[in-house]
Amino acid sequence: SQAEASKLEALIAQELAMEAQELAEDATIEANKQTVIARTATKLADDRLMLSYAQSLAGRSLQERDVNLRAIMAQQAYNYNSEYGGAEFDNMIYDALYYSIEKYEGEEYNMFKGHRGAVKSVEFSSLGSMFFSTGSDGTINQWNLDDNKQAPQLINTGEVSSYTNRTLKVSPDNKWLLVTSDTSFMRLYDLNNLKAKPTMITGHSGFIRDAEFMPDNSGIYSVGSDGTLRFYDFTRLRLQKQLQYPIYTIKIDPSGKFLYGGTARGDLIRIKLEDMSQELITSLDGGGRIAGMDISKDGRYLAYGGQAGYVVLYDLVNNAIIKELYGHTARVNDVAFSNNGTKLATASWDGTIQIWNLEELDDLPYLLKEHLEAHAWDLTFSPDDKYLVVGTSDGSIKKWAIDNATIADQICQYVSRNMTKDEWNRYLSDNVDYVSTCKNLPGLDNI
Repeated sequence: SQAEASKLEALIAQELAMEAQELAEDATIEANKQTVIARTATKLADDRLMLSYAQSLAGRSLQERDVNLRAIMAQQAYNYNSEYGGAEFDNMIYDALYYSIEKYEGEEYNMFKGHRGAVKSVEFSSLGSMFFSTGSDGTINQWNLDDNKQAPQLINTGEVSSYTNRTLKVSPDNKWLLVTSDTSFMRLYDLNNLKAKPTMITGHSGFIRDAEFMPDNSGIYSVGSDGTLRFYDFTRLRLQKQLQYPIYTIKIDPSGKFLYGGTARGDLIRIKLEDMSQELITSLDGGGRIAGMDISKDGRYLAYGGQAGYVVLYDLVNNAIIKELYGHTARVNDVAFSNNGTKLATASWDGTIQIWNLEELDDLPYLLKEHLEAHAWDLTFSPDDKYLVVGTSDGSIKKWAIDNATIADQICQYVSRNMTKDEWNRYLSDNVDYVSTCKNLPGLDNI
């Protein structure tokens, strides 16, 4: 009938309308998607442009003679790098910030002086800014990280020593300070009573190469040139193992179950402390003594380096080498994990320090070399992981900020002005909106 035909036509028309609406909605979705893609591409291009400005500012600041302009350029480079997604580990920006502050403070900026010979060991107490150092002059000093102008406190006052001190270690509970030297005994100082004479720990028949506190403070393991591994339980030193190969450096994992040792021929060995059984883990290609070793605080990773001049990062959970880290041109003396486990620092006889980002191992490391023409002997992170302290062969101790943010936080305390409009246009562009780099100072946008 005509009525049914009309009804059918109406249904068909309704269905066609719905299809047209769906097509329109699909077109709208696709258009919105293309808009998002276009905006994302535009933002990416804009971000890359601003990051190029950051790199340009950092590089040109290193050539600038005006100390205020130099510093404000470095700070603006950092600001752009942070705002537009630049890499946290950026050596150009680090150098621009660091050398800007050095222009105000002088070449001995953040340098601690007091030793008369090589500083072979530095170690922090976990309680704050206090750290200790010792070395070839036989003295043991206590320093305040926050004040390099303050003279150190000499801990071994009145002691006469003609021996080189090799290592010092602070116990996990911050009660004891252990010092080894070119002698067959160790000295144990009470950090709660530094005026008291140290306990002399005897038992080795040759000089002691390294020693470590147990994580639970139950005692101390030591290795000596006599080829023995011994344990001190705070009463006496007992023989634990006659070693098959000379061990130069040791570390105990956080569980207290295993001791790792680096040998003279480049072998990494693991000793199970429960029964003193020993196994070979891996070896340095080309051999050579393992001089520096550390284990991350979570016990997952171990890093070591030595005569071969490179560093091996090892996974203790999966028992596999993660990566070999290159860049040094001479023996690696020491390696250290940051307390939060995100960074690895390495010190070398080539006079440089490298800081690797463990979350992005393909990134290039920070390269620190200012005033380190001398050998870098030993290094350690501050408890808050903001600074790295390095002992060197010329008797100085260097304090390095380990990220751009720590240095950038200081810049605006030094400068007396922001950029002028002419300077802004010269170093950036009149197409880039002017901003006051340091908000605490007058600028064209905050007068």
